[in-house]
Amino acid sequence: MKKNLFFLLGMAVLLLSFFFVPTANSAETIVYSEGFEANNGGFSVSTAGSTAGWQWGVPAATPGPGSAHDGSKCWGTKFGSTMPRPSDESIISGAIKLPQVSANQVIRVRFWAFVSLDGMYDRGQFFVSKDGSSWDSLAQFYNNMETSCDVTPAWHKYEFTIDNSYAANADQNKNIIYLRMRAAAQSSSPTFYCPPYTSDDLSGVYIDDLAITYYDVPTEKKVFSLKAYEDPSAWASCPWVAPWNGTRFEVDNDIYSVARMSSNEYLDFYRLAVPLIAKGDVYPIEVQERESEDSYTDYVELLEIDHAAGVSVAVDEKGAIHSYKPAKLIKPVSALAKGNDVTALLTKKDDKGFAAYNGATVTVNFGKVDVARGATLILGVKGFVLGTGKPQPYSGTPAVVVETMDKNRVWQERGRLLPRFEHSVAAFDLKPFLTAGQKVAVRLRSVSHDVKYHLIDYVAFFADSAPDFSVAEVAPSKATYASQNVLGDLQSADGNYAKMSPGDKISLEFPVKPLAAKSVREFIFVSKGYYEPTSGSYLIYTWDGASWVQRDGHSYNSSYVSRDYDLSLFLPDPDGKYRVRIWQDYQYEGAGIDYVKMMIGANEAPLASAYDYRYNRSVMSELSSSGSGYDTWSSCPRNRVVEVEFTSAQVNIPPTTNPVTVTNLVSLTPTISWYYNDTEGNPQVSIEVQVWTGPNATGVILWNPPEILTGSSVVYAGNALDPGVTYYARVRANDGKDWGPWSEASFVITPRDKCDMNKDGQIDRTDINLIMTGRGLNAPGDPRDIDGDGWITVNDARGCTLRCTNPKCAP
Repeated sequence: MKKNLFFLLGMAVLLLSFFFVPTANSAETIVYSEGFEANNGGFSVSTAGSTAGWQWGVPAATPGPGSAHDGSKCWGTKFGSTMPRPSDESIISGAIKLPQVSANQVIRVRFWAFVSLDGMYDRGQFFVSKDGSSWDSLAQFYNNMETSCDVTPAWHKYEFTIDNSYAANADQNKNIIYLRMRAAAQSSSPTFYCPPYTSDDLSGVYIDDLAITYYDVPTEKKVFSLKAYEDPSAWASCPWVAPWNGTRFEVDNDIYSVARMSSNEYLDFYRLAVPLIAKGDVYPIEVQERESEDSYTDYVELLEIDHAAGVSVAVDEKGAIHSYKPAKLIKPVSALAKGNDVTALLTKKDDKGFAAYNGATVTVNFGKVDVARGATLILGVKGFVLGTGKPQPYSGTPAVVVETMDKNRVWQERGRLLPRFEHSVAAFDLKPFLTAGQKVAVRLRSVSHDVKYHLIDYVAFFADSAPDFSVAEVAPSKATYASQNVLGDLQSADGNYAKMSPGDKISLEFPVKPLAAKSVREFIFVSKGYYEPTSGSYLIYTWDGASWVQRDGHSYNSSYVSRDYDLSLFLPDPDGKYRVRIWQDYQYEGAGIDYVKMMIGANEAPLASAYDYRYNRSVMSELSSSGSGYDTWSSCPRNRVVEVEFTSAQVNIPPTTNPVTVTNLVSLTPTISWYYNDTEGNPQVSIEVQVWTGPNATGVILWNPPEILTGSSVVYAGNALDPGVTYYARVRANDGKDWGPWSEASFVITPRDKCDMNKDGQIDRTDINLIMTGRGLNAPGDPRDIDGDGWITVNDARGCTLRCTNPKCAP
């Protein structure tokens, strides 16, 4: 087994990067911040399949963001180059210990991300976990999300609420959280149709300035509820099998591809299309969760099939293996679809086949064929190809159904190919259903949905006796997931599942059986399981007085789910309104909202308006209550936005603290001042002050004191400040009802004059006397050696006397 999990630095590094500033009664407590300047933050790389090139350091000028969000360093994919295709790789934090959260607090994580991946199947994805194995997807990130094609991708800030169960224990050793950012690109992907349309932008995924914050929330909470769904079926699929090709695990195809939800679980058989090469006495295989769902695998097995050269095998949906000789395959005489001749599309494997949308049929005629010795249909299909036209509803399990006529000349099903995302081959024994001396005619019928079709690439007929072959049914000898042994879960179909989330993998090894004499070997991978699409993303925004700011969000699955978002920190907005914007991206799949609700304390605020900017119309009637109607989407363009507003009997406009000023910059303890303003005349009840190394609460927090109850200024008393470095002071106020927005000012401590021995910002007799105490000493490097000649002399004191701050060097 080859491990692709590299711990770049140990827990000691993580502890150094962990910055916990305890406060008393603070409205905002930073419990973790990481700007990735001093080190990589204790993150490690975990690869599922092919590497995305995650690395820590100074990003290259191109491609990508060109620089870190703040400072000089960040994490990103393949600095100086595009992300490889395919790839699937994550960076994962070490175990972060959280202090216990109180009942009147919420936990929030925020970070800055740059994402530039134009393919619709390619994505960034952010997760949290309590154990480093089971992951909760908070959001997926795509190229130009929240913007449009003419906007250059840039750094964006994202914030999400984390369930309080992550920090419910009094013992912080039991309050563990892991953070994870994933970058994934498929082997190929249609673009979002941004100019120049033919581009394949893989500039990459970058992350910087992480923080976890505890917020005090008022007794009267403002909780927004959103019941919605997103159907990620355009790109959701089951896990993919990746055989060892001698140098790497090469992604082949998806397995149990139509087992959507547990009710559709089945035993799947897939003939491997990429080489499987032994490593010693085992065949290594990975099962990789590459898409956007959780998968549950119950059973795996490898069929090692030996036969003579010039022979091949394929399998039907029931697991029956059929052998044939490719050199003796019969091509169709004709193939008609709605009266159109499509024969030329079905005669060879070239990915130029017939596009079979839902309900489409193609009748294939092989002419008169002697079927006395055998009648095997060979069918090659690439499934789930994105097409055009009106979306079709889901009408059944996706398939290409094989039909022949019965004695009454009625088409009857004889088997079905269950399509996969990549090309697959199936074979069907039709001899029991054909009559000697008659023409061999087969009808292929497509079952699909939405705007997807199955590409029927080629159809052929083998009318001879089946060549000999032997089969060895081989159980895995080793199975690991996240360094845990899961062999017992996969050796039998017993309902004990190995669960995977996006970016996870199961590493398998199968014993190599002796190869039969004068034989070549093919493989059929057997698996049983199902998957649950889970990861469409809705983002929640509020108005900050100047723009709409993302405040929260979560991944939704393919059925309507209601989630609550505590927006007490942001509502009412600076205009005194209870407004929320809901954003959902476009991925060719359907999505919709059932209802929205706002609770202000124990009271439900009436819905005053609801407007869908996609349709440019009111959706009040659809969203006013559950089941009253649905605001749904199923096609272009991207960026679906719904704005809702609620009324409240109590309206309060939060106070402001603008401008913020920082004075006494010649001292290492500057004074931070603010101007309190409340349009309704409410008095200042409390003030919160923070100082960060980066703007907008990025980088590392240096000072987060308890709330200030009175006054309009405070003297800095945090970690040491360095002269010449830019820092950022933030202030916000509470009027007894709501917290207002942050106001911020940057400042730079004036570099200290080297004559200022006591660092009080002045040069006076005290400094001169300190120099003279060392008179006559040979002391190279001593700060009292002002002229740098290695000796402390009267000349050093005399030079500083000429630079005194006050007349006669008075203190």
